[in-house]
Amino acid sequence: MKLPLRHGSIVMSPLSVVSFAALKRLPTLLALIGLLFFCASVRAQPPTILMYSGTETLCNAVLYDAGFNGDYGNNENNVLTFCPGVPGALIQIVFNTFDLGAGDVLNVYDGTSNLAPLIGQGTGTSLAGLTAAASPNNPTGCLTLEFISDGAGTAPGFEVQILCDQPCVEPTAVIAALPEEPYKVCVGESVSFDGAGSVAAPGRVITGYTWTTGNGDTLSGPMLTYSYNIPGEYLVTLTVQDDIGCYSLTYIYVTIRVSTLPVFDIQVVPTSLCVGESALVTGLVTGTEWTNVPQPFLDGLTALPDGGGVSYNAGVNVSGFPTNTIISSATDITEVCLVMEHSYFGDLQVLLTCPNGQQITLFQGYQSGTPGNTYLGDPFDLTTGIPGTGWQYCFST
Repeated sequence: MKLPLRHGSIVMSPLSVVSFAALKRLPTLLALIGLLFFCASVRAQPPTILMYSGTETLCNAVLYDAGFNGDYGNNENNVLTFCPGVPGALIQIVFNTFDLGAGDVLNVYDGTSNLAPLIGQGTGTSLAGLTAAASPNNPTGCLTLEFISDGAGTAPGFEVQILCDQPCVEPTAVIAALPEEPYKVCVGESVSFDGAGSVAAPGRVITGYTWTTGNGDTLSGPMLTYSYNIPGEYLVTLTVQDDIGCYSLTYIYVTIRVSTLPVFDIQVVPTSLCVGESALVTGLVTGTEWTNVPQPFLDGLTALPDGGGVSYNAGVNVSGFPTNTIISSATDITEVCLVMEHSYFGDLQVLLTCPNGQQITLFQGYQSGTPGNTYLGDPFDLTTGIPGTGWQYCFST
């Protein structure tokens, strides 16, 4: 997950907080203080585009050279224009990797063609880690990339993140209601999920559906039919993506409980009898108990502004635990794991807060001795609103 703003923004995953299930006892409410965005950790991946000649209109994608996982070819000459999918926005690009052979070049133009003003030119590794953006005087908000390779050799090429400077209006994921919640099924019994009611922003269409089944599987499509082979409780989530690469951030799920298998036995009394005598045959069914610490449920997207010289707090509610459950000692918490990314460790503090106001500090960046400019995860330190890649951090007693 990516952090868009420096000095006071963070992105975390609700699914990552499932690790709270390792707690022996938990309060019914936990607040994580100092957070910006909370969003599903498994989501539709941004569209992948290989370099070609044409035009793309979107706000979130990854561009690769035509060689993708290998080297690009000799004598390539492609001109590709990126225009923002959000009206009034400007395209921004980030060169995640950049490695061209001698004599090869990538040009960046501030407009809709290679006749627009040239604002950047890359050879060798010169653009690696750099960014470029359409200028405010560019009414289209578009950028054009021109890649030219000679015939004298190739190289690994480039990976470029394509973004808009304004956050897109996210689509809304919708899972049709099941007959009951949680929905109870037997081992091996199929259950169907319907996400076709999901809604895109005005003018957009939904192009991708990503389901997680709670047991490690990830599937696609507006409709899903699935069965479980192991008893337990599973959260089924849905994330949708639209035609410009924007995805739903609200955590949408349904709960499935898969029953255990009972043990059947038969008792006959007496065990021996003569012809014409009667016996009592009793069928015995013994249920197999299954228990589970419930997974926590998060409120969804929470916003925390950014700024210099000012402190900001934001919290997310974590529920789903038995009523009146309490923490009696620090040893009741075995482990807390967070998947997060943040671009400035020195300004970040994360706390756990119980309903009665008691708190513990997971970490306090500015007093840890770690350099303040240390990154957590792999964030984009840009004002794009597009999350980066979170890493998992665990805290234990």
